Amino acid sequence: MIPTFDQLLRPILAIAASRPTSRRMATDAMVSQFKLTSEEAAQRIPSGGATLIGNRTGWAMTFLTKASLIAKVGKGTYSATELGKNFLVSHPTIITHADLKRIPGWFEAWELGRQKRKERRGEADASAPAEGMANSTPEEAIELGIKSLESDLRSRLLGVRGTPELLHL
Repeated sequence: MIPTFDQLLRPILAIAASRPTSRRMATDAMVSQFKLTSEEAAQRIPSGGATLIGNRTGWAMTFLTKASLIAKVGKGTYSATELGKNFLVSHPTIITHADLKRIPGWFEAWELGRQKRKERRGEADASAPAEGMANSTPEEAIELGIKSLESDLRSRLLGVRGTPELLHL
């Protein structure tokens, strides 16, 4: 079974603490560590743009970077920070999304990124993403949202069956 992105947090941090690593190296290590079959390792995200394990590895590394547990040390290469190495010691078995949220500066790191994107696009303030999808990557959350909307629409259309004037809404 393909691990969720948060199940990858500690293993990736441990690798980054032992040696500089890239997303590709981390992805390969996660395929090996979680004993993924070749079919699982090749499974693509819905857009087809990347493998599911590669996408989740990338998001785990992004979350670790936002938490200041890993940092870029070269082109596409990351290493654990001192905070990251200490975090490994204080979290000997797992690291959760909730653990990252408790790190000072976590929310500010995400907000800074949002502000920069909004400034680039000239957007007004947008609301924060919905909570409750702690184990989902943003792509997975979008996919879940789309499925929810489709289900709601399907229910509404089936509920108005026999009322043709409502189908024109």
